[in-house]
Amino acid sequence: MSALIRSGELKPAVQDVPLRAAALSAASAYVNRCLRAQRPFAVLAGSVQAALAALLDHLADDCRSRDDLHLVRIDAPGDSIQDFLSRTLTQLGFELQAAELDDLHNLLVVFLRHEGARGRRTVFLIEHTERCGPRVLEFLQVLSRVRVAAVPAATFMLAGTQALCRILDSPGMAGLKQFTRERFDLDAAVVRVADAAFTVIRNPPAASPAPPAAATARGRSLVVMLDGVIIERRLLARGRLLIGRSRHNDLCLQSRFVSRNHAVLIVTDTEAHVVDLRSTNPTRVNGQPVQNRALAAGDLLSIGNYQLRFDLGN
Repeated sequence: MSALIRSGELKPAVQDVPLRAAALSAASAYVNRCLRAQRPFAVLAGSVQAALAALLDHLADDCRSRDDLHLVRIDAPGDSIQDFLSRTLTQLGFELQAAELDDLHNLLVVFLRHEGARGRRTVFLIEHTERCGPRVLEFLQVLSRVRVAAVPAATFMLAGTQALCRILDSPGMAGLKQFTRERFDLDAAVVRVADAAFTVIRNPPAASPAPPAAATARGRSLVVMLDGVIIERRLLARGRLLIGRSRHNDLCLQSRFVSRNHAVLIVTDTEAHVVDLRSTNPTRVNGQPVQNRALAAGDLLSIGNYQLRFDLGN
């Protein structure tokens, strides 16, 4: 077996090992276990792209064969929530004409709840998730909170290279980590099935794109969400917006997970900053705890069990 191992890469003899039925069955068993346990996330990682693609085709066929599942398959969503929603809803059969972001969000939530009430769960198969931006990853957590009778309305299958595991284990993805501890390692499955050991290739995660420059004060707003559902859009003017559980705040978020005075949003003509007020549960932006952070369009703030999206007008 040592002849099959070479430091830092896979020899062709191992790269060309076909996916055995046992490896496919193991992956299917893992996904079905996640579905039965009503988990919102499943993670599948592998170094050999051809093998991973074959596995995902197999899982997609499994989902399509079931009457209790909808399948949405998206490749490398990037970091645009609007693009992710548009691609998702188009696959689900909706005809979209210049729809606003909030309308797309609400439409998907209505669809997830409607199908969930009928006993059908929506499965999102996301390929090359390691190329997914932090805003979209954070938004998947928002959607994972949409439930029907305490049951998640969707399950997200995150697939990618081993770099995906490093991203999910990073401090910025602390919110996701608790749901993605159990993962299916295709490399290990191939090793077991083929009775050969090989070194796992680990690619560094794709660099996050630079945030866009801040816009003028006109049209800026904060979209307030709870359990994945939009409950308010708050227009932002120059000045300070205090956020917390106390009714004396400008934005009152009634939850025991929110501090009495949790954070403040400071808005100027050209910028908007969020400042954490030493809250018990830290304020997060795109999954990362922050003390003082300038906001860019599409940033997702997590305050307790609320999510707030920073939007810029035209």
